[in-house]
Amino acid sequence: MKTRAEAQARRRTPRLRPPLSGGSLSWVSTLAVICALAPSCDTDGGVADNSVAVGGSGATDASGSGAAAGAAAAAAGGSSSAGSGGSAPDSGQDTAPAVDLCSAPSGNFFGSGDFESGMDGNVPAGWELRDKGAPGNCAGSGTAAEHVFLTSPPPGCGGSALGMDSRGQWDCYAIQRVSDYNTIVGGKSYRISASVRSTGNAVNPAAWFIVGVQWLDANDGFFGDEKNPKTASAAANDFDWKQLSFDLVAPGNARRILVWLSAHYPGRVDIDNVSVQEL
Repeated sequence: MKTRAEAQARRRTPRLRPPLSGGSLSWVSTLAVICALAPSCDTDGGVADNSVAVGGSGATDASGSGAAAGAAAAAAGGSSSAGSGGSAPDSGQDTAPAVDLCSAPSGNFFGSGDFESGMDGNVPAGWELRDKGAPGNCAGSGTAAEHVFLTSPPPGCGGSALGMDSRGQWDCYAIQRVSDYNTIVGGKSYRISASVRSTGNAVNPAAWFIVGVQWLDANDGFFGDEKNPKTASAAANDFDWKQLSFDLVAPGNARRILVWLSAHYPGRVDIDNVSVQEL
């Protein structure tokens, strides 16, 4: 026989029903769903503080229902970073790490890549023509000074960049430079990068090529043929200043690296801070 006080207490206490037959929601999941519909509550039966960070990430839920909705989604078999204890999504857009276009990355061992030593004849100081017959072969599309010249660097940067204008002729006045002896160790990984801008090249699907690489062995024998990544379409061959980079593993017999630059065809590329660094 229950006392009158016990009967009143029983009426005031909510009854938690077991899961429906064949269902998958436990009483905790059921409470989570209820909380998602309620103005504010937590799964311990208390009042949720909607002003605190969700999931310990430092982000807050301005609507006051993000944590509860996340719990409801998790209970129903979905996923939510807020409801599962992970970081809440940032209300702003993702910010990519800033890229320094004004200087070579730390660890760069490839000299003369900033073009601050001026021109040496038809090429920047420290570089050479890839095609020794370029002056004659390119005479129909302009003078050497019209093909290879110093120009303005990326915005906010000092000094000079290198301008290369194919003037409608394939690889005209392509230039190259070789690293010092024993700067490459076979089997190790290297990153080749440069600050680059490209204009007038969107009409040619093959104009994605700007930076090429070859290797040298202990006897200065050249081998290999690597290039910067291909773009998805011809339209992507025109772009404003950005960092162009790609990683390579040096062959076992490589001892030096050759980097060559070209305005492939038919437009112009501006280049600065060519670098090679060991990863």
